[in-house]
Amino acid sequence: MTEQTRCYCYAVGRADWPEPDGAIGIDNAPIRLCRGERFTLIVSAAGSETYPPKRRYLKAHTALLEHLGVSGTLLPMRFGTVATSEAEAINALEPQIRALSEMLDRFDGKQEFGLRVEVDEQSLLKRVLADDPALRAAATHQRNTAGAPQTAQIALGQRVSDALERLRRAEQKALLTLLSPHIEDHVLRAPEHPSMLLKADLLVAKGREDGLVSALERYGASENARMHLVGPAPLYSFVDLRLPAIGAAAA
Repeated sequence: MTEQTRCYCYAVGRADWPEPDGAIGIDNAPIRLCRGERFTLIVSAAGSETYPPKRRYLKAHTALLEHLGVSGTLLPMRFGTVATSEAEAINALEPQIRALSEMLDRFDGKQEFGLRVEVDEQSLLKRVLADDPALRAAATHQRNTAGAPQTAQIALGQRVSDALERLRRAEQKALLTLLSPHIEDHVLRAPEHPSMLLKADLLVAKGREDGLVSALERYGASENARMHLVGPAPLYSFVDLRLPAIGAAAA
């Protein structure tokens, strides 16, 4: 790779993507448009062959995509994608024209939001015990029995944990059913802590955000849950675009 031709790849848009408006990307380099047969690849000059996932690079990558995203549908490239040249990047993407076109159609007018729903774990525990008389009786018996064997404590703890997990899954399903009229798709993530009922990324059509927010507010009020909705953001959870012929995409 030579520094004069190397380019950092951000995203793929439609063939008629508008000309740059002075936006800059990684290394404070102005963006450029590389026109393919039926798509546009957005790039900037790359001062390095690789870009580690440091905060300043991640922030520059995401900030540019958020800035450009208001102009139309973008398929984000995986962070750290560097090509030897603009021509080589275009050549690597050309065999994927059909898939790119289908994705651009699918995600046209869509945006991504991150959703986190947190509840009081003690409230969940009370619901579990209220719904399972046998488990409630076992917990009461162990609490009132001095010196219960450790094996019995471990067994009861596992029963409670399993019951909590079943309740969480049921509540997740109920919440996603409630949200289904307002979202196009979703990706579930592993909860970050026991009080997190749901962690998911949502695909939402532009103009339907208000309905989504209203549904979340109703759920939060009825279940005493804390809702955190963040976005819109680039479609990272629904698109994993790279340059396979070059193999330059960083994990």
